[in-house]
Amino acid sequence: MSASTMAVPIPRPLINFHANSSTDEHVRTDDASAAVKRSAPEPSGKTVVHFINNLAAIGGAERLVLDLAACAPVRPVTVITWYGRDNSLLQFDTHQSVRLIALRPFKPSALLQAIRAIKRADVLHLHLFPTLYLGPFLKKPTLFTEHNTWNGRRDHAWLRPIERWCYRRIDKIVAISPATAISLEEWLGLAPSRVSVIANGIRLDRFDRIPRIHTGDRVVIGMAARFSREKDHPTLLRALAILPSNYRLKLAGDGPLRKPLQELAAQLGVLDRIEFLGVVADMPAFYRSIDIYVQSSNCDGFSLVAVEAMASGVPTIGSDIPGLRDTIGTPDLLFAHGDAQDLARRVRGIGENAANYASMARYCVERAGLYSIEKTAEQYAAAYEAVASKT
Repeated sequence: MSASTMAVPIPRPLINFHANSSTDEHVRTDDASAAVKRSAPEPSGKTVVHFINNLAAIGGAERLVLDLAACAPVRPVTVITWYGRDNSLLQFDTHQSVRLIALRPFKPSALLQAIRAIKRADVLHLHLFPTLYLGPFLKKPTLFTEHNTWNGRRDHAWLRPIERWCYRRIDKIVAISPATAISLEEWLGLAPSRVSVIANGIRLDRFDRIPRIHTGDRVVIGMAARFSREKDHPTLLRALAILPSNYRLKLAGDGPLRKPLQELAAQLGVLDRIEFLGVVADMPAFYRSIDIYVQSSNCDGFSLVAVEAMASGVPTIGSDIPGLRDTIGTPDLLFAHGDAQDLARRVRGIGENAANYASMARYCVERAGLYSIEKTAEQYAAAYEAVASKT
């Protein structure tokens, strides 16, 4: 079966890059501080301290913290972790962009360092729950980044007043995509003026940025994500079962649902067509090893790994949900959420039509160019200035 060639116009950017404005938990553990020539934001003179649960190697918020630190005009940047013990992402901070203060396991000396860092800070940049709930009590100018369009707390209406109380005491709220901003505004009843949008960015120069050319019958699909309910790997596995046997799948990542997914793959008869790679250190090499990237998510505020795949010249397909709709930017690369049949059809339409494959690869490279970490860092620098000026 061969799909007809689709002419894909390059749409206007859907991301609102305000100058003052993902649990996209992804797998990217390659060197976050690889040498780059960047146009760093002008030094603001503001001391920013990041406050986050942990710096685990699997996580979009954690990656953003590390990449912002690498772009900071003055380094190292202090990062306080307090809720988890996994700070394994730091092994890739080869340029020592981060000064870590880890409060778990508890040590009085670390607590004193954290207190001193908070006192010296001009702005505290908070990430994720439950770090969010600390914001009102830290007695410092605070900026909070909202990383997803949904979380489990929103299933409990009794939490809304608590959430509203906390968010309204944050000086500045930043969402990573328009969809993330809208969902937060609807949940809390916030005015749109309260939430700014700063899209996440990646280090574009670390990826090929050359449209891929696919030859041969074998088609390798890839996905990089934590094995969790939010990422909806089962739909991808069911799509693979529909596709012909020349389609293979590589999965980068780990998580609590790894064993159930392997059992599902065995039930579907596709286990021998899947490589479970675990946490992957060299993500650029991973993207070079696949022909089509799929982000099959139930919810995503913004997908850094999808942008990385696009920057690698790989046609990138995502589920048709608000965050991925913003990131990918064209309906031609979206499939109906949770619909394995539609996903399989989209994959075949690219994998079995050389002209269509080439068109999508070109589009993806151009789209990825919108999302540079330098642009993201510049916008956060302006946001820090705005927050600090309120005091």
